[in-house]
Amino acid sequence: MSAFDPNAATRETRFPLPLFREVRTKLDLNSDLNARNTASALLLALDVLTLTLTLCGIHGSVRFVLGIAFGLFVPGWSVVVWLKLHNTALEFALTVATSLALLTVMAQLLVTVHEWRLYGLQVATCLVCMPPLVWQSRAVWHPSYWK
Repeated sequence: MSAFDPNAATRETRFPLPLFREVRTKLDLNSDLNARNTASALLLALDVLTLTLTLCGIHGSVRFVLGIAFGLFVPGWSVVVWLKLHNTALEFALTVATSLALLTVMAQLLVTVHEWRLYGLQVATCLVCMPPLVWQSRAVWHPSYWK
C-alpha cells in the first residue's frame, strides 16, 4: 500500500460492512428500475396521445407542444432505455441527442425520396416507438408495483 491513498479513508467509511453495500446496491437498482418503468409509462401515454391527435387531425397549440415533447424524448428513449446505464443524467442527455439524431436522419431520408409528409413521419414514429415503450413499462401496469 502506498503512503498516500486518497481513497483509503472513504472506502472504509462509505460501506463499513459488506451487507450494507449489498443492500444499498439493491436499493439503487430498484429505484433506477422504478424510475425507468415510470418514465416509459409516461412516454407511452405521450406516444398514444400524440398518435390519437395526429390521426384525428386535431391541430393547435396542444398538439404542437405534445409534438415537440414527443420528438425530443420518445424516439431516443425507445433506444437508450435498452442500454440500462444507471445514470439518470446520462440517460436523459442521450435520449434527447438520440431523438434529434433519429428524426434528422428520417427527415433527410424523406427529403431525399421527395416524400416530405410530416403526417406520415409522425404516425410511423409513434407506431415504431410504441412496442419498446410497452415492453419497458409493463411492470407499471402490474398491481404489485403500486404497493
